Amino acid sequence: MVNASAVPPDSPFSVRVSAVVSAPDEPDVLESLLESLPSSIDEVVVVGGQSLMDSAQIAPSLKADVRVVERQGTEREDAFAAGFAAAAGEIVVMVDADSDLRDFARFVGALKKGAAFATDATPRTPELHH
Repeated sequence: MVNASAVPPDSPFSVRVSAVVSAPDEPDVLESLLESLPSSIDEVVVVGGQSLMDSAQIAPSLKADVRVVERQGTEREDAFAAGFAAAAGEIVVMVDADSDLRDFARFVGALKKGAAFATDATPRTPELHH
């Protein structure tokens, strides 16, 4: 059940949408991603910690309303687990710093219609298998 009072009045979705961003060592890519996030996202959580260049620490200077949380482990899954735990949205979208956001609205639409998950199955870096 959606708490309608929790949904911002200018949101195009009927639920709150959170984006959880993992960008451990990608400060340049993080800036580009934060600039390209759809305005329909109600909350952005950037996960930091456990990396050489903790990109998350610069996130608030790139986007004022970003929340930064720290992960406890060293794996990608640890970052998303920390972000999901901190996110307030009814729909939470995992975003890597180098994600392509062209299908974001379509994915959120599928989730609103009851899909258990929505994913872009296209690998970011194609691997060759012999």
